[in-house]
Amino acid sequence: MSTFTLKQVGDFVRNGKAPKLLLITLKQVKRIFTFTQERSNRYKRYIKIVQAYERGKPVAEIESEFGCCRQTVLRYARLAELPKRPKSFDPNKRKATITMYKAGVPISQIQARLGVSQAYVSKVATEEGINRYGKRK
Repeated sequence: MSTFTLKQVGDFVRNGKAPKLLLITLKQVKRIFTFTQERSNRYKRYIKIVQAYERGKPVAEIESEFGCCRQTVLRYARLAELPKRPKSFDPNKRKATITMYKAGVPISQIQARLGVSQAYVSKVATEEGINRYGKRK
């Protein structure tokens, strides 16, 4: 059996073109029972993980479905040169964060009520130019 790099398999995922040997290898993959079989199944699993990520399936669901970790899913997505998913919250959460911060609500309460991190609250406040304490000397 020929060996392929994940980069070559990633090229197949991106453009749909694969060497004949890769297609043959993918067809021969069976259910996983041993480490050797798992290694030969890696390409098929890689393709399925990348396609699930590309369709927008949550990373946590991909992890549980394929029995891998978050880093593996994200590494496979990077190898396939997929765009990163945006790290943003609902605009309504941002507005609520700003309103509560301006009202002087403690950051710990903002975190608990909105389900955001302290870093997110601080980042939003900085981006909005909000300073609770006025100018410091």
